[in-house]
Amino acid sequence: MRRLLNTRTLAVTAAAFVLSGVWAGIAQASDPLGYVTNEGAGTVSQVDLATGAVGTPISVGSQPVAIAITPDGSTAYIADYGSSQIVPVALASGRVGPPVILSDHPNAIAITPDGRTAYVISDNGREWPITLATGHIGNPTRIPANSDAITIAPAGGTAYIANVADGTLTPFTLSNNTIGQPINLSSPTPDAVAITPDGTTAYIASNNAGTITPLNLASSTSGTSISLGSGTQPTSVAISSDGSTAYVTEFGTGQVTPVTLSGGIVGTAIAVGAQPSAIGLVPAGGITTAPPPSGAGSSGASGGGSHTSTLGNQQLTLEVTPTPVTSSTSTQACYAASSTLTFKLRRRTLSHAAKLKFHYVTFTLGKQVKRSKRLPATVRFSLHGLSPGAHTLSVRAFFTESLSRAGKRSGHKLTVTLRKTLKTPFSVC
Repeated sequence: MRRLLNTRTLAVTAAAFVLSGVWAGIAQASDPLGYVTNEGAGTVSQVDLATGAVGTPISVGSQPVAIAITPDGSTAYIADYGSSQIVPVALASGRVGPPVILSDHPNAIAITPDGRTAYVISDNGREWPITLATGHIGNPTRIPANSDAITIAPAGGTAYIANVADGTLTPFTLSNNTIGQPINLSSPTPDAVAITPDGTTAYIASNNAGTITPLNLASSTSGTSISLGSGTQPTSVAISSDGSTAYVTEFGTGQVTPVTLSGGIVGTAIAVGAQPSAIGLVPAGGITTAPPPSGAGSSGASGGGSHTSTLGNQQLTLEVTPTPVTSSTSTQACYAASSTLTFKLRRRTLSHAAKLKFHYVTFTLGKQVKRSKRLPATVRFSLHGLSPGAHTLSVRAFFTESLSRAGKRSGHKLTVTLRKTLKTPFSVC
């Protein structure tokens, strides 16, 4: 939805998960340090918010629109709207890990205070929990359509979801996936939300109004808006660990603007590059060297593993073996051109969902296509002849569903065909 409101025109490029240059400008743990996604460039950059120094960008996809950093300061998770992926980046090294692939375009992400789970939403009205240690994607929950931002309260029990079209903020209980009563906001087009460390106040960024507005969460009342300037387009907001300052990305000018919250004072903007869509702040403990998840149970993109997705009562899991290795000339995990990859698709039937019947599945890698009429299905593809760089295996599973005809021919059955697509990117050295 934010893409429509901003009338952005972006060329969606192929995802390239490679380290671009050296991750420069690591600051001390006491300095304010942020990471900004640049939507048009498909990159994330480190920004020293004390000096304004910007590090070398790293490619993280085709249209990164949101970012969340783990509480231990080790990993940033970027929501790439263009490729429908969640991309982890180890902050100490700038190394990109295996992405988690979703069945829809993610446009916002938040991580629980314990660092175990990321909650991802799409603007067509779905929310997924992702277990960060394994990359496992939980079953989606329906949320209001046009949801454009999510934040989690410091206590960890409640998320708040901003609806850009209705101008509301909806509480969402994480323990039972329950949607609460929407809160009407005084500011239009809420495109971002962040909560102060004490959990009392949410700050809402309005894309059209060019403001951030405090909201008392206990009373659901809005305070006085803070204007960022005429013609500004704030796309995200993050609040410092001491609660004193909000940092707001401004899409049109390519800047991050600091705002002193106690007096509503707008500080000097920092240039961070064209089309900054989101900002995440390193926690007070600074960057740690803990590696990102290994990919076991995750998407298997450039790191083997598995990816799970659901359609109706069919839960599909795609397993990829073997695990790639890091080449001697690159920090990126990849496969040798002489490798053979094995892809196995299996399924589990779920209860309380639309009953589907499996029809067939196709596996496609470049010009190679293999088909199976049974599950589990296992195929092998040789990488011989593939050029170095990024490649994608597409798996399309076809199902049929029988529906009752309405009207005069009631009682007759109508059979429809449904398709579920899983994509697994990987790299050849």
